Amino acid sequence: MINIKRNRSTLNLVKPYFKRSFSSVPPSSSSSSPKKSSSLKENNNKYWKKLLFTDLHVSSKSLDKTIEVLRSVRELSCTNLLDGKPTPVVFLGDFWHQRNILHVRHIDKLLKEFQQWNLNDIDTIMIPGNHDQVSLDGSIHGIQLFSLFSNIKTTTDPFYDHSEGCAYLPWRETKEEQQQLFNNLIDIYPSSTQSPNDKWTVFAHAEFKGATSNGGYKSNGKFNIDNSSGNISNGSNIRSIYLGHYHKRQQLSNNIWYIGSPYQQNFGEMYDPHGVAFVDSNSITPQFIDFNHLPKHHRLIYPLDFLNSKHLNINSKDIVEIRATKQDMKSDQFVKSLDSLPSFIDIKRTMISSKEEEQEQELKRKENNKSRLLENNNNNNNNNIIKSQFKLEEFLEDYLKNEKSELLDQQEFKKLLYYGKEILSSVKEPSITPLGRKVSVEKISIQDFCGIKGNLDLNLKDGVDIKNKMIMIRGSMGSGKSTLFESLVWCLYGNTSPKKQSSSSSSIKGDEVIHDQAKSTLVTVDLLVDGKPIQITRTKKRGLGAKVNIKGLEEITNVKQGVLDQQNLLNNVIGLDYDLFRMCVYMGQGSISNFVTDTDKRRKELLSRAFSLGLCIPAHKLVKEQRKKYESVLSDINRKISNLDSSLSTWSSIDFIKQSQEWEENKNNRLNILNQDIEKNNQQLEQLYDFDINQELYDQLKEKRDSLNTLKFKLENEKGSKMNQQIQRTVDVSDQISKLKYSILYLENDILKSKKSIDHLSNHSNSKTCFECGQSLISLESIKDRINLETKVLESLELKLQESKELELEFKSKLLKLKDQLKNESDTLENQIKENQLSLNQINQELNIFERDEMKIDFLHHDLAEKKKVIKSIERESNPFTHQIESRLENIRKLEFEKTTLQDQYKEYLVNLENSKFWEQAFSPNGIPMMALNSVVKEVEAFANEFLSILSQGRLFTSLVIEDQDELSIEIFELDIKTKKFNLVPFINYPVAKDVV
Repeated sequence: MINIKRNRSTLNLVKPYFKRSFSSVPPSSSSSSPKKSSSLKENNNKYWKKLLFTDLHVSSKSLDKTIEVLRSVRELSCTNLLDGKPTPVVFLGDFWHQRNILHVRHIDKLLKEFQQWNLNDIDTIMIPGNHDQVSLDGSIHGIQLFSLFSNIKTTTDPFYDHSEGCAYLPWRETKEEQQQLFNNLIDIYPSSTQSPNDKWTVFAHAEFKGATSNGGYKSNGKFNIDNSSGNISNGSNIRSIYLGHYHKRQQLSNNIWYIGSPYQQNFGEMYDPHGVAFVDSNSITPQFIDFNHLPKHHRLIYPLDFLNSKHLNINSKDIVEIRATKQDMKSDQFVKSLDSLPSFIDIKRTMISSKEEEQEQELKRKENNKSRLLENNNNNNNNNIIKSQFKLEEFLEDYLKNEKSELLDQQEFKKLLYYGKEILSSVKEPSITPLGRKVSVEKISIQDFCGIKGNLDLNLKDGVDIKNKMIMIRGSMGSGKSTLFESLVWCLYGNTSPKKQSSSSSSIKGDEVIHDQAKSTLVTVDLLVDGKPIQITRTKKRGLGAKVNIKGLEEITNVKQGVLDQQNLLNNVIGLDYDLFRMCVYMGQGSISNFVTDTDKRRKELLSRAFSLGLCIPAHKLVKEQRKKYESVLSDINRKISNLDSSLSTWSSIDFIKQSQEWEENKNNRLNILNQDIEKNNQQLEQLYDFDINQELYDQLKEKRDSLNTLKFKLENEKGSKMNQQIQRTVDVSDQISKLKYSILYLENDILKSKKSIDHLSNHSNSKTCFECGQSLISLESIKDRINLETKVLESLELKLQESKELELEFKSKLLKLKDQLKNESDTLENQIKENQLSLNQINQELNIFERDEMKIDFLHHDLAEKKKVIKSIERESNPFTHQIESRLENIRKLEFEKTTLQDQYKEYLVNLENSKFWEQAFSPNGIPMMALNSVVKEVEAFANEFLSILSQGRLFTSLVIEDQDELSIEIFELDIKTKKFNLVPFINYPVAKDVV
């Protein structure tokens, strides 16, 4: 169920036009025809890229797979960005599998997935396919609902993107309409410049001739690439074509591809690659992406494919058909084999018969069919009205006698005849089986039909007055002549004759058949079918449908009461359907197009329908499919026999005895090598054990090493401590020197200032005014006092400066002494450390010798133990070729048995193939239909000449001739009174009455 509340925002997106155009195409460029537009700028060189997928076929069975496909397409689009956006997606048609059955749950899941497409802003164009369209013109289809999303456009009509030079063409049911969509592109360029380099890239759902169809055979197609107006494969302005419709990925020409379905949809597609494709404006060759993660189809034969490990290729969710005999299916091993398969797979068990069972079942089938045929024959003999001289089955034996009577014995003849009848009985298309050979109208009773008021009876029984005579009914215009015989047509078929040649619909419809002053009408026709009277009555009341009552066929009790069922029975009574009746029996007013005036080819088709020869067409198709099936089976058997021959050759070429000897030699060689290694290890151990290990010396060395390590640590600590002390003292002296330097700088600066002040005062000692500013000065005595004061200060500063410099020299001398002392102490400790390290190294070397020998001994012991284990393991090994020698013989026996079985099957299928080929030729237009027509055409000609002689008083006769095996021509000859000779004349020279029966 669709969650309307959740999807309310989605439903609001429906607008007359899409908010966001595709590839910036203006609305005018999206018209239904690729018109030239001067307003369009040249932009056909713009780079574009598309992600293509097709033939999704959503159904209850495939929903999970199709949702996974859509999710994978969305991820591919979002991971391959184009200008910072997901790659645009194009769907090439057949979204649904059955467009007339859409489930709400399916739609709900699909809408949720496409909502993600909308959130990811994936521009999408969806092309309707034949499985999507409901109406013949394609205006109504099953994917229109997805255009509710602003990012999705559905191409109900052809869509042309001039900016990218891309054309999107939907499916069209008729061949002419489909071809016209492509022909429209031949002479029209995508851009206004009409440059030869501007070519259309076409995305479409179409049926091209020569493609491999979904059935595996070459398609006749609706569209021939080479015979179109302008060769598309080398078209003047078509760059490339990418198609949906057929599920097989294939290339038709240098620029036409079928993309193929994204997943396997049946067992016929299990060996083909499936996925999607990228295309862009730089290259026409698609870049295919395989969807190998989706479920696959497998067909296994038990136990052969399990022995060959073919079942190991099966993954979870795959679809598997397992074929086994009834006896194998009962075995426990069969159940265990199925349990060994992955979980969540769809298993289909198919029972196959062994050779003996197949023969027994074939005999039972034949006995049942014989008894059924005998029962039908008895029924026919008991009821002579059912018997007909012109049933299609009656021609099978004649054809078989003509073609094979001298080549087959009686038993083979019966088998082949039964096979042909079985094919014919398998055809399920409705056909007319006449109840009798001769049908005559005895009487027509009319009540209130059209212009006839009240009751009217027309007696046509063969009496003395009308026997073998031509009857003409005369009357003024509007008196009811045509109505009289239209009532006959209406009673028999529920329709009346059309008034125009080009029309096939009734001229009088519904309540129009009832007289204006009446409430109902009734027409009764009395017939004589091979001497048996049958009465047909059709009645109709205003506002209600017509009812039919048939009397005289009470012995036929299996007729259903539906309108179509009753009409089919009436068709069998008359021996003709409505179309054949009005073209061969009753030529109503204005409806002169008939059996005589039609084309030769159409005339042959009409005659074929009259004798149910139309069944040969589906029978030919059915036996053709069987023939292809047998060819496929034979090809498969040939392939299997070839594989068995290859396996037999391989098994026969394998010499396990030689390999067994080689294996034993290899085993002995490995044991000898290991024993030699063990002997070497023992020798090394003996040498190491001879070495006298002095444990006391070893302990003394270790103790001395520890003592030296302790001393080394102590000396290094002492060295570090003294260095730290000396460094600290050096730093202190350096700090004092730095302070003195700053003090000297300050004193020198103060002395300089004092000297400047004294000089300034001395310069003004003899003047009353300032040289610089002109102000009056204090008294000379005051100036002198200040000079004296400054002089004393200067002397004091110079004294301090002298003391500071002397102190600085003293500290520098002290610093030099500290550095010398530090160096001497450091050198002394370093020498002690080096001497200690030398002693330590010597002791370590002596200790390493002891430790290395101990490690060698441990390693040799471990290596000896491992090699002894390997020897025991090798000694326990059994020769695998001993079993394989027996297995080889068993496999050869099985393969030879399988080959013999397949060869027997091949012979049986070969017989079936030859039978299929024979009946395929028999049911072809040049087979039984031609023989049947040749056998009846002279009788039809005799009937025609009988009535022509009555009509023309012996002046006219006709000749029916089947020409070119596909046409039935009519020649009319007229007697020349003077020469007494018959001359060939055209039929159109003779006037035709308004109504002829």
